[in-house]
Amino acid sequence: MTPTFIQAIPWEPRRAAQARHLSEVTDGTVVWDTTHHAFDTWRSVLTTIGNSAAIILEDDVIVCDDWRTKVEAVIREYPEVVIQFFSMRGDDLTVGSRWQAGRTFLMNQCYYLPEGAAKALLEYTQDWAQRHPEHPTGYDVAMAEWLKVTKQKYWTHVPSLVQHQPWRSEINPRRPRNRQSRTFA
Repeated sequence: MTPTFIQAIPWEPRRAAQARHLSEVTDGTVVWDTTHHAFDTWRSVLTTIGNSAAIILEDDVIVCDDWRTKVEAVIREYPEVVIQFFSMRGDDLTVGSRWQAGRTFLMNQCYYLPEGAAKALLEYTQDWAQRHPEHPTGYDVAMAEWLKVTKQKYWTHVPSLVQHQPWRSEINPRRPRNRQSRTFA
């Protein structure tokens, strides 16, 4: 079974409760935000993963029925690449599951990192704030840049195996709440 980590905000009661629930239904480990900075928390998750393969969830998702079985089946098919298990793009409805250029990576609701990727991302983003002051919390932007620079494609699985809650973004409250997948299983 692939280790699962939930990136969570403890001071927001609804998110804390959802993180604990996700931990139970996914047999995952919660990594709590301790700095009030999403990028730092993401890097804490990467540190916890180390050199292993892992699944990462955000605390504001709902998992589909039989999530573990479905996720593990896709990982068995593509164990060496980053896999996105949440998408809200137009091609989801017309193309379905597909390879995508690394620079297009977006939305970190639920994804798989193959062995060595967490460590490589941690090293790559060590000076992220200095290089990208315009994206201080953009860990999906960091992943897209890392995938692009390392010339990797990633696999987007459709249907989405998690759904994004219609909650206010803790990173940017101006973001719309309607950030849901139209293909949630």
